[in-house]
Amino acid sequence: MRKVADQYVVVAIGPASRILNGMIKLNETGAFCWDYLLKGISENELGGGGLF
Repeated sequence: MRKVADQYVVVAIGPASRILNGMIKLNETGAFCWDYLLKGISENELGGGGLF
């Protein structure tokens, strides 16, 4: 994930780029979630773990 101007973007690389050819724009909440997922927090913990 990178912040470009005022937008957060994610670009698939490697084998994932064969499935997703493009980029994903994230809002602030999406960027927050992405950071936690990169730190190893599971989707279940993120959604039901009281982070929000």
